[in-house]
Amino acid sequence: LLLSLIVPLESKLRMVDSAADLETEQAGGEDDEEADEGDDDDAEGATELKADDLLEADPEDAEADGDEDEEDGDNENEDGDDGDDDDGDENGGKQEGAEEDQEDDADAGADGDDAGGETVKKQRGKPKDPDAPKKPQNAYSQFTQSERPKLLERRPELKSDLGALGKALAELWAQVPQEQKDTMQREYDRLKEIYDTEFAKYKITDKYKTFQKLFTEWTNGREMKKLLKKQKANAPNKPHSGYMTFAATARAKLSGKGLSMGDMGKEVAQMWAALGAQKQQEYNEAAKKAKASPMTYLPGGGEVTYEAEMLVYKRSEQFQKSVDEQAALELKQGLQMLKFDNADKAPKRPPAPFQLYAAEKGNKGTMAQLSKIFKELPDDQQQKYVTEKEKLQESFKTELAAFLASPMGRKMQRQQDALRQRVGVRAARRKFLVDAPGRPVSAAALYADSGSGSEPWAKLSSDEKKKWEEKREKLNVEYKQKLEEFKTSAAYKKFENAVQKLQGKAKGKAKPKAGAKAKANKAASAKPATMPQKPQSANKLFVKEMTGKIKGGLAAFAKAWQDLGAEGQKPYLEKAKAAEEQYKTEMAAWAKSADGKKHEKAVASDKKKAKEKSAKNKYLAGANAPKAPDKPKGAQQIFAEAKRSELSQGDAKLGVRELNRKAAELWSALDAAGRKTYEDQAKEQVAIYEKALAAYKATPAYKKYEKAAGLNKKAKKEKGQRGTKRGAGKSSGAGSAKKGKIADEDDIDDILPTDSDSDMMGSDDSDDFDFD
Repeated sequence: LLLSLIVPLESKLRMVDSAADLETEQAGGEDDEEADEGDDDDAEGATELKADDLLEADPEDAEADGDEDEEDGDNENEDGDDGDDDDGDENGGKQEGAEEDQEDDADAGADGDDAGGETVKKQRGKPKDPDAPKKPQNAYSQFTQSERPKLLERRPELKSDLGALGKALAELWAQVPQEQKDTMQREYDRLKEIYDTEFAKYKITDKYKTFQKLFTEWTNGREMKKLLKKQKANAPNKPHSGYMTFAATARAKLSGKGLSMGDMGKEVAQMWAALGAQKQQEYNEAAKKAKASPMTYLPGGGEVTYEAEMLVYKRSEQFQKSVDEQAALELKQGLQMLKFDNADKAPKRPPAPFQLYAAEKGNKGTMAQLSKIFKELPDDQQQKYVTEKEKLQESFKTELAAFLASPMGRKMQRQQDALRQRVGVRAARRKFLVDAPGRPVSAAALYADSGSGSEPWAKLSSDEKKKWEEKREKLNVEYKQKLEEFKTSAAYKKFENAVQKLQGKAKGKAKPKAGAKAKANKAASAKPATMPQKPQSANKLFVKEMTGKIKGGLAAFAKAWQDLGAEGQKPYLEKAKAAEEQYKTEMAAWAKSADGKKHEKAVASDKKKAKEKSAKNKYLAGANAPKAPDKPKGAQQIFAEAKRSELSQGDAKLGVRELNRKAAELWSALDAAGRKTYEDQAKEQVAIYEKALAAYKATPAYKKYEKAAGLNKKAKKEKGQRGTKRGAGKSSGAGSAKKGKIADEDDIDDILPTDSDSDMMGSDDSDDFDFD
């Protein structure tokens, strides 16, 4: 039951996405042809989510919940590598995670026997880059590498005690003469300088980038594993699996042989493989019974099993907090990997002021050290690099806007949206569907679980199969009744609201904060909750009715739909047609409502902004595009820059903000005569700027931008309107009013979308199927 509650979203989303793609292709998809150029299957974006569909996802794709994950080893060596200087402690790398992977080794061995003895061994421990220049070992690492084998030969008991081994090596190092240590250090410094030069060249190669992605995946996995291990302390203790029960006994027998943890794990895995399938099954059956047996005996004779304790835990706030933590980390790591995939395409964020200074002066050190050096500079020197950073930031914003408007940028944003949706829905399922009823398994699975026959399902007679299918149908009726009851619960309402929030359809609207104004404007054209929902097509009605009865994906549904023929399809077509007529009537009425008019205006505004943005990225972005002149400085800014150095000389401890505040106070105290000098300078700069701006707007590229964005057309209309108004001042009567009226209507036509109500409705993410 618990397993059936945790159903993954991927299969359902793939089904919905594929259907939406089919519908988009048949509708033409003209607006997005250019945007989708070069896209592949990985470019799937966020889909239309419906709580009902997500609740009733196919149970055959069920995934195990957090309590079903593999056994975690308690002997993980967290300090095996400092990530900087390789200290040569190879045992640390081998030991790390050894015990927790023993069960994998055993399973891999069994699978290998079945497959003809060939096994694929997964990589363990911190990954190493085979193509990178070899980093020299520091003096201590060189010493320990040569002394470790000798020490282990003298004291073999240290093989299984890493702490004692490290302590013994440190004591030996303390006995080395300082002169010898200094000689080793000088040699290390020489080799390190050569290594730094070679590594700087290697860092710009594709091999380095490939390894960085691999290494990040490893660190992400380790970070998630640590989180799960921490959270596991709050969950009920899970009974050991069959393998771990066997391994505990086997390790006790091997403990006196002086084996390292890695070697012991290999030995245990070999012993498990030697048991054979029958003996292994006995251990697994015993573990299965232990899981269902009472773990806690209550006063008065009551008892609680592991499954019952786990169910109580899943209803707790502690579990929900754990789910949120996992989802946050999964999303962070997923977005990080998407950045890796687009690193060569997206513009690079400019360095901080202290990094610009360090690069110019050739300073080296950690970020904290470089930042400290920069903060010790006089404010006027700091300001130089702050200004340079601001200019680079403006260029970065322009390049980023161009990238996000490109097909590759839009693809990346769709992938990010899809990731947020997948992670969010998965978390919502785990938090709020704990008590949802599980859909019954197939008739074949019921037969297999019953253990009532030795014949495989395929060889059963039609009558025998029918008996199990009727039993499954009876269970399905009960399941649907329980499901409808669950939909009235508070937990389902929370799940439904969470799904709506993932696509901006939350019923409650909080007052937006000042910093969220831009986000609110961006979402203004999203489908309002009051907009009528587009009805399902005949194909979709058929799929919904037959879900659970037809297996094989879209191809199977398409064939079943075609096999119906015209007569069989007729009821679905008539039902869909009636729903479509009702939808059109509701849509027409909604378009006249306040929400409808507001949405129509937002869609028109978005189209206008998108048109201007696209034109700007096409003609005014890039290295060869003309650069707009910098806006002139105001009188107060000119005054502040003149006074900043004077103020900093008076008090060297003043920061940039404090200097600006004091300069503003001095400006406020000036009278009109005192301000005139700076105001005259500002006017001169404005005159220079206006002349440069006129030259910029006269360039061919800007003219093309103006035409593509529709700005010249709008300017002509505004000019015509001004002429009309001047004419209206000389004449009277309905004629002039009519001219003004026509001009206003033309202006509105220029702003509103030219399409039908399909544009007003926004992008249609309907998941209707169309097999024709």
